[in-house]
Amino acid sequence: MDFGINLGMPNPGLEPGEQLAQWRLTLAAAAEAGFTFVSGLHQWLSHPFQFLSPLPTLAWMAGQFPDFHYATGVLQLPVLNPVQLAEDVMTADYLTGGRFILGVGLGYRPELFQAAGADRADRVARFEEAVVLMRALWAEGEVHHDGRFFQCHGTLARRPMTEPPVVVGAQSRGAAERAGRLGDGWYIPSQVAEPDLAELFPVYLDARRAAGKSGAGTVVLTRNVCVAPTDQEAVDHARSFMGDTFGAYRTWGLEESTTVRVHRTFDEEISQRAVVGSVDTCRDRLGALCARFPISHLQLRPQGPGFQATEAGLRDALGLLGRHVLPALA
Repeated sequence: MDFGINLGMPNPGLEPGEQLAQWRLTLAAAAEAGFTFVSGLHQWLSHPFQFLSPLPTLAWMAGQFPDFHYATGVLQLPVLNPVQLAEDVMTADYLTGGRFILGVGLGYRPELFQAAGADRADRVARFEEAVVLMRALWAEGEVHHDGRFFQCHGTLARRPMTEPPVVVGAQSRGAAERAGRLGDGWYIPSQVAEPDLAELFPVYLDARRAAGKSGAGTVVLTRNVCVAPTDQEAVDHARSFMGDTFGAYRTWGLEESTTVRVHRTFDEEISQRAVVGSVDTCRDRLGALCARFPISHLQLRPQGPGFQATEAGLRDALGLLGRHVLPALA
């Protein structure tokens, strides 16, 4: 199993240069703690949230930490040009020494589709055509594609070192089926609760088998984590920022009629979704998840989307996880 971190959103109180300097320290702490991959988020038009564009940010990180694996978690594929993305991913594959994972999802915010000149109602069809076209560009020489949304005639500047795995974000039955059928794996976001995992994993695995694929593929499970010396300290600390962990995302339209339930009470959050407690509690919760489900990549977020923690506090949490939790899971 590989262990990773998602750095989340930049701290709004830091200038970008200072944020990058802090992230350099955080990645060094993550490497020392035994983490081996890092992912970046994707949002356009996100003000007041200060996302940085994931691909250039990950490329910068790869220059600092060449031994890490890098992932997009996840790119909202239907609003992107798949030929441009195929070129970008090929480049990222070289910059990371073949250690790049392409995480992609449908997207959901109307503003993004409007900015891309795309119809949100076409997002599933655009997604599926884009995946097919990118795979053709990576695998073949000259490509001739005349699709519903994209036309492409030509050849990439060069093929990637290794065809990057396409890991599909999913939080509904339809998306889990699509991840199994089209993808090399499933990117499980942190809003998918444990009862949801029990419902969606059979859908995903059945779709893989129907597509003639063996095993579970690349399964990235993301969990928000709050670890402290005692369970009560962790719960008290988590209560200050997990009351509405996904509030901003919900207002953006993340929760739909077919998706998992995003809004949950605090008690539901810490019992079914986030991992909150002492190192013993966190080790037991994460160990039970890894024993129950075929997870290949465990991505931990020691801060949730609403967590106003310092970078130093994040690094302390990484140290606790590295000393007391990851060795047992490994």
